[in-house]
Amino acid sequence: SLYPVQVHLQLFGNEGSPVFVANILDTSEKRKTQEEQRKLALVAEKASNAVAIADAEGRVEWVNEAYVQLTGYTLEEIRGKTPGSFLHGPDTDRALVARVKEKLMAGEGVHAELLNYHKSGRKYWAELRIQPVCRPNGTIEKYVAIHSDVTARKHADEFINDLNLQLETEKERYELAVRGSADGLWDWDIRTNKVYYSPRFCELLGYSFEELQDKLEWFKSIVHPEDKKTAAKVVANHLYRRGPYDLQYRLKHKDGSYRWFRAKGQALWDECGNPMRMAGSISDISELKRSEDSIRRLAETDALTTLPNRMVLRKRLEVALDDAGRTGLGVGVMVLDLNHFKGINDTLGHPIGDALLCEVASRIVKCVRETDTVARLGGDEFAVV
Repeated sequence: SLYPVQVHLQLFGNEGSPVFVANILDTSEKRKTQEEQRKLALVAEKASNAVAIADAEGRVEWVNEAYVQLTGYTLEEIRGKTPGSFLHGPDTDRALVARVKEKLMAGEGVHAELLNYHKSGRKYWAELRIQPVCRPNGTIEKYVAIHSDVTARKHADEFINDLNLQLETEKERYELAVRGSADGLWDWDIRTNKVYYSPRFCELLGYSFEELQDKLEWFKSIVHPEDKKTAAKVVANHLYRRGPYDLQYRLKHKDGSYRWFRAKGQALWDECGNPMRMAGSISDISELKRSEDSIRRLAETDALTTLPNRMVLRKRLEVALDDAGRTGLGVGVMVLDLNHFKGINDTLGHPIGDALLCEVASRIVKCVRETDTVARLGGDEFAVV
């Protein structure tokens, strides 16, 4: 059989008789290795990923065109150099580089992502897959490295991580706001008709979180009968006409009493304009309503007798005259005062005078119908419409 050899001849002189010494080396394995490298280089040259081949010391022997495009360096510029000498920069992770070298020297393959520097100085992220090529005796002969530019993915990952961090921060801020808020929150899934109620919502109505039903019908059942029609109208106007959802209604507390709440909300619609979801809040305004009622009573009633005052009398008289104009019926107006009332105050004192005015007011009210108006004009003067 034939096999390739490498022959080295050396001439020695011996008393005029030349002697040739030949050193013959079987190069079959070397030729085989070279042929395999040639085939590998042909494949790597056509690969879209960057490919580099280095010797056992990590010095570059060959790179493909994709490697040149990725790094900006030609083979002539980097042949015999280690990749770290021209690709690494100030922000390259030196600890990761050390771990990669340690694994390669141990004959292990490596998969890592490393920040490299282009010839122009531009940073880019590379995904590295490096595999050692060993001789039959187990010693390392070469390294084959495949580089992929993953800069876009790394930036996307960083963006997603930043976004997730922002979302987590917003979630924590929202949860803190909910816990610290006096409002009860609700979230209605219109497609399933299920409603979520926050713990504070349950607390405002005297229920535990477990007691509340997640159906809209339950909520409708606790709305005051006089407020149901208005509430339904406002909801429909918001969902189908996108009007504001901001109203006041009474809800039934667990103890059976009705309390005033202000409700605000906002819906979401799909691309076809159909409502999908609606969320909002309720706040207890019962105390505000009581204050408003007190202010209104002070503005409209006489503080001593609790009869309507002059302002209310004028409004009701205007309404009565308008009704009379439409129906043709008459309106009766009577004004009266108490004779010698000043003498009672002067002789018996103001407390007795006040008691007398209250008694007179009570007796006048008993003498008229519920639809009639008895008002105190001031002092000892009264009027009846």
